[in-house]
Amino acid sequence: MATAIIGIGNLGGTVARELASGGEPVILSASSQAKARKAAAAIGIPGSAALNNRDAVQRADTVVLALWLDPMR
Repeated sequence: MATAIIGIGNLGGTVARELASGGEPVILSASSQAKARKAAAAIGIPGSAALNNRDAVQRADTVVLALWLDPMR
């Protein structure tokens, strides 16, 4: 079961690392693909970078939105 994490700041990054440490595949989406790739590389094998938010959602079974309210509006 793969989990998409949209937003990889303090909260999203922590959730991603914790899930990955348990072997859960995580798909990361950030404000830029470069940030998502960097975070996925730091996590290791269970982590992968999404092309964009849509890609992350399509590849995942579960989605975690770790975003501030204002940018979501």
